[in-house]
Parts: sequence; structure tokens; C-alpha cells
Amino acid sequence: MKINCVFCSNNPKTCPIHGIKFFLGNKEIKEFSSVSPPTVFIGSKLKYPSVNIGVMSPPERVEDPWILDIPSYWAQNNFSINQIINLRRNLINSRKKANARELNDKFVNSLQEIGMAVKPVDVEIELNKRIKMGLNLDEINSPRGPSGEVKKLKINDNIKVHNKVEKLLTP
Repeated sequence: MKINCVFCSNNPKTCPIHGIKFFLGNKEIKEFSSVSPPTVFIGSKLKYPSVNIGVMSPPERVEDPWILDIPSYWAQNNFSINQIINLRRNLINSRKKANARELNDKFVNSLQEIGMAVKPVDVEIELNKRIKMGLNLDEINSPRGPSGEVKKLKINDNIKVHNKVEKLLTP
């Protein structure tokens, strides 16, 4: 099936969607350097107050990571379902279990910074176990790539937060 792409007219050499080629199929990864769109994940099928929290990022650096998770842009540009699935399958959810009543640790602080960032954030991630790249689909969640329990998250950027957000956070 041919996809009509707003960026490239199906020329993958210049397209931020079709040009994205990651580890797919049976490829397994445990650690990677990447750029978060910036996107964080909070939610769970766990019994409250237990929740899963994590950072969503592709398995390698991409030029325009923001396009991987911006539904308003997809809608404005009439992205097809296949285009959206192609983008979402490349996001790894590097997560851990947390107590929603006790969210005050280094990992949570890092997620808050990533979530408030004005631009994509350079990160290094190590998972506890190897994960296989692939697409996860179910009737509740949006399409997404694999999930893995995070062992280490390192932010390699000085994160810029919008001035209005900064004013709200500064006492």
C-alpha cells in the first residue's frame, strides 16, 4: 500500500517519517543513546497507587524527534494511520514502577525536566534486560514500541524550560 506523505512524496531519503529506520524485527537492545521528543509516560494497569513512569525515546538519535509524538501536528497534516503507527513503533518506553504518593526521587525529577523541556532532550538509557524491537497494539493504548524496565537514565543536555512554566515553578 502506498502512503501519501506530506513530507516526501514517498522519497525516504528526505523524509523524517519514511527515512526513520531503527532496529526492527528480532534486534535486541539493552542500552542506547537517543533524544526524547520530549515525551514521558505515566500510567499503568497496576493497582493504584502503583504506576509505571518512564521516558519515551527512539532507540537511536534522529534529526526531528518531536515528530514521533505530536498528535496535533499529525492531525493538521492529515497523517495516515500507517504513518502514525510507523512513528509510534519507534518509541521505547523506558519505565519503572513507582508509588504515586511518593514521587520524589532522581528518576521522577529527570522525567519532570524532560516533560517540561522546550526542545528534544539528549538522553542515555540502560535497561535491566534486553528488549526486542517491535510494535505493541491493544484496544486501550495508542500504538507504541517496546517497554523495558529502566536501570539508568542520564540527561546529557541543559534543559530549557519555557519562561512561563519556569515562573510557575519558582516560588
